[in-house]
Amino acid sequence: VLLPHHARQGANGGAEADEPLAPFTLWRHLVSAAILEYAHVFAGRNLSRVFSCLDGFLAWKERSVTLTETDGFSFSGRYQRIGEKGGLVLRREDGSEREFFSGSLSLADAVPPYIPVPLGG
Repeated sequence: VLLPHHARQGANGGAEADEPLAPFTLWRHLVSAAILEYAHVFAGRNLSRVFSCLDGFLAWKERSVTLTETDGFSFSGRYQRIGEKGGLVLRREDGSEREFFSGSLSLADAVPPYIPVPLGG
């Protein structure tokens, strides 16, 4: 892995730039670079606009789903969109919406898999 010279300077306590980096030091540089890139991409942007760009990629949009939370609570509705805070927005039949941030999602109208049953014996 090649890092820019300024990132390598002093990375090993003043080691030469062509010496290999210790694994933890390399990991720290990669994580720092990823955080800076993330901040650069989303800096000053309205996240709801970013989420709305993802709207066309939602596999189950407008489908009936059931979301089950870790405490066993289930909420059924139609999958609408990614909410302004990044959660999953479901709409009930009465038109009320709720945004969820965790849970297990399944299709409510899913057809169970076909399991062949042997005939005879």
